Amino acid sequence: MTLSEIKFRLITIAEKRNRPYFDMIVVKEVHEAFKNNTYHELKNYVLAEMEVSVLNMVELGR
Repeated sequence: MTLSEIKFRLITIAEKRNRPYFDMIVVKEVHEAFKNNTYHELKNYVLAEMEVSVLNMVELGR
């Protein structure tokens, strides 16, 4: 997963929760957690947001 993809997902998460955007350092931390297969508390939120996005695309294709 690229840094841009993670940034986009975190922006989407922040907007859905009416929260400020995440700092770039947080985006980089999440990116490193994906690259190194380590824990970060936002990693699961990013994965869940990706799943929602895929499901929405599948629904649109029906």
